[in-house]
Amino acid sequence: MLRDRLRRELSIFHQLRPDVQKFVLSIFCQIISNNLIFVFANAYLFISTNSISSIAVFNLGVYIMILLGFHLNAFLIKFMDVRRIFIPASILQGGSLAILFLFQTLSLWNIFSVGLIVGLSSGFYWANRNFIFPTLTEDRERDYISGIVTLVGNLSGVILPLLAGWLIVWSRTQPNFGAEGAYVTIMGFGVIVLFVGTIFLNSIKEFPTLKVTHFWPKKVSPDWKLFRTFVLASTMQMAVGATVVEAITLSFIGDEGVLGVIKSALAVVVGLIIYMVGRKMQPKDRFRLLMLSTLSLLVAVLLLLVNFGQLTLIIYITAMIVSGNLFWFVYIPIMSKATETQGEGLIADNYAYVLDHEFFINLGRVSSMLLILAAFHYLDKKLGVMTVIAAGAILQALGMAAARKLIRIQSH
Repeated sequence: MLRDRLRRELSIFHQLRPDVQKFVLSIFCQIISNNLIFVFANAYLFISTNSISSIAVFNLGVYIMILLGFHLNAFLIKFMDVRRIFIPASILQGGSLAILFLFQTLSLWNIFSVGLIVGLSSGFYWANRNFIFPTLTEDRERDYISGIVTLVGNLSGVILPLLAGWLIVWSRTQPNFGAEGAYVTIMGFGVIVLFVGTIFLNSIKEFPTLKVTHFWPKKVSPDWKLFRTFVLASTMQMAVGATVVEAITLSFIGDEGVLGVIKSALAVVVGLIIYMVGRKMQPKDRFRLLMLSTLSLLVAVLLLLVNFGQLTLIIYITAMIVSGNLFWFVYIPIMSKATETQGEGLIADNYAYVLDHEFFINLGRVSSMLLILAAFHYLDKKLGVMTVIAAGAILQALGMAAARKLIRIQSH
């Protein structure tokens, strides 16, 4: 029965055009790698410095340089094939984190510098991926692709964080290996997976070509202003979650093994739900999923504010992971539809709108990092955690008003 089900799923996947299949497979590799590299990079920073601020400083560097990467990418593709920029960037956006292990001590300046390098390569990667995805795919395919990408990411998120977390815990009992050896092993495996992804990218026969004539949209419609508001408010919350979840777990709940168990226990259920929804969902259903993600997060934050403890922290982390998966599942099709609609079918215009979108998404992220740094500078750890997660949840709720109008327009 399982074999028949897998055959049916593969037949659906093979209905995608060959180049789209290869592009999706490269995304699989990137997500699998990120389930190791970025989850445990945050954990490594926190364990090495015992400071949530170190994670915020690292991410601040990343988000600042992503924008520069987008602009430099637009300049470079005037002289270079998109493939020659996208493929190296797909490795460097995760692999450059290995620089962290070259420092004997991790100062905030060292951490910020590595964040700048990761951010620049991530800018190259996401500039091209965000352009290629709407150019290479059709709107009717995107909910399915988003669903299967989420499923693969969560299945890998079940196995890999669990194994990696307990590898780190076990390594502390081995004097000849040590925790740093475990972190290096995890990083190395993640880079190998990224390299496999480049093989799929290199085999795409018809890579989209692009000549950028302008960096910013020539016109900003009311629809696009709604999209900006939605992006800015929602990504501030997502950035908060991406920064504090690992630190909360290691501070108040347990070690890396516990972190791996929590991530793993939630990932497969969420992934399967989203994948099944993605096969049948219509564009008009996107707001319902966004609202579900927001309500689950608000309830969890309210419980945490009323009674701060291990149980309510676990409930919050659960809601954050569920909310994050639902948000990004819906967000990618919304972003792709908004970009191609505003660009009116012109590829150069599409890139300008992608860049404008990236400016607001990273403005939200940078704002969140500054909020986190201020909160943990002036408040103690517990009050700082409560402040930033409450602010993030409120911002996501505010973004829903814009999302409702935007999705209603896109559905017509």
